[in-house]
Amino acid sequence: MPCDINDLNWLVERGWFQQNELGYTMHQLLQESIRLQTQATLEDCQGLIESFSQVEFIFGDMPYAEKVKRINYADSLIEFFHPVPENTGFSLLLHKDAYYHQSYLGDYPQALSYYQKALAIHEKVLGLEHPDTAMSYNNIGALYHDQGDYDQALSYYHKALAIHEKVLGLEHPDTARSYNNIGILYHDQGDYDQAFDYFFKAYRILKIKLNPYHPDLQRVHKNLKLTYEKTPVFTEPFEDWLEKALKNENFNFPGSST
Repeated sequence: MPCDINDLNWLVERGWFQQNELGYTMHQLLQESIRLQTQATLEDCQGLIESFSQVEFIFGDMPYAEKVKRINYADSLIEFFHPVPENTGFSLLLHKDAYYHQSYLGDYPQALSYYQKALAIHEKVLGLEHPDTAMSYNNIGALYHDQGDYDQALSYYHKALAIHEKVLGLEHPDTARSYNNIGILYHDQGDYDQAFDYFFKAYRILKIKLNPYHPDLQRVHKNLKLTYEKTPVFTEPFEDWLEKALKNENFNFPGSST
């Protein structure tokens, strides 16, 4: 019977995934056997790669044991290919699995490894100024941010921002999202002056580009308001101040250097 490598049940039933206390993984010898016997290519595995990269593959209220099992599936698929394919579809799988390791397992070293491999693909295949390259920079920045390594996080956030500003423009929603990420980092460090300035830049863009109920706009509005309330320089009600500030194109937060 030919190998149907895109059929997950087919793989599990035939023992190509080995069960352990956390879930399933593909044994190294089985990986090599599959390579030799089927000569499976990236194209052969495309359906499986796309399946593992879907948002529905792992979701928030899924039982933890099932999450771990599915993360092991994704790990095994990534490990199947040596060297890492220079393919943007494969880089999406790397990003997804990195996020799983970061968010669900707290395995930051493995997450960083996958993010860096995805970044290398984007830099080589898409170029140093592509929005997907910026996404890789941003994700690495967020990983360092989660670990409290603010200097590294800020460096990667600024790399992403530089691409967004140059390629997408100063008024693009992705540029605004970069401003918001940097604002959150400064807020977490207690630098409310800088945080407020970046939140306001983000809000001003998203207020124009998105509908009033868009979650990104509401999220930045919340960040801006929380920071406003922590700064004694402002005394009037937030919404009153915000309405006036939006009418002033040259507004900068007092004391801001940007």
